[in-house]
Amino acid sequence: MSDQQQLLILDLDETLIYATTKPLPRPADFFVPPYAAYLRPGVEHFLNFVAMKFRLAVWTSSSPLYAREVVQRLFQSPDILEFLWASDRCTPRRNFETDTWINTKNFRKLSRRGYDLRRVLMVDDSPEKHTHNYGNLIRVKPFEGDSSDDELVHLEAYLELLSKETNIRHVEKRGWRKSFGAASLIYPLTLTVPELPQEEALWVNSEGEAAPLLGVLEMDLIIQSGTKGDTQKWDGRTDLIMHGKAEH
Repeated sequence: MSDQQQLLILDLDETLIYATTKPLPRPADFFVPPYAAYLRPGVEHFLNFVAMKFRLAVWTSSSPLYAREVVQRLFQSPDILEFLWASDRCTPRRNFETDTWINTKNFRKLSRRGYDLRRVLMVDDSPEKHTHNYGNLIRVKPFEGDSSDDELVHLEAYLELLSKETNIRHVEKRGWRKSFGAASLIYPLTLTVPELPQEEALWVNSEGEAAPLLGVLEMDLIIQSGTKGDTQKWDGRTDLIMHGKAEH
């Protein structure tokens, strides 16, 4: 693992798994008593992908014992994690509006350990735990056991883009799912592009509408030229905005 790679910190509950004392009407993937745990769809593929692209860590607001049990179930080799932090590493902060306490994740603790926050990403479903970390946070929608959930598919494609950034904190990540997540970016598409030079390209969202390419992707799109009638592969290294229609 290269020290030049970004550090990606992952939350556990409602991000990678759903744990509940009231089992769903389908078999649990594993148990951490008293909880039945359900894997977010695509989590195994997602973890294999990010292990190749990032240095990895886990930071949850759950108990240390629970965190260790879940990590053993999720990761084939838990030793790849740079650290596993739990509630004992969180900072309790009072919300005076609701008169409740929140276990926040203070990134100053990372700075004190020598991590460059320009190279740190956090994936979490709870933005209230990151009031001072917005420059590092990718907020995902909470997972509560829905077997049709596809958040990790889109997150994987988005992280592919962010892995090329030199300063994560300068990238606006709030609302990433609305502007990016609807795109079918990680699967090959055949595009018919009338009157479009072959060296130009685009990507198309799930409704077949042309949309801007947000950055560099390591993938193959099959571009079919409407003017020359043949096909070519495009490796994602052209950053152009065009118009077209997808052939699904």
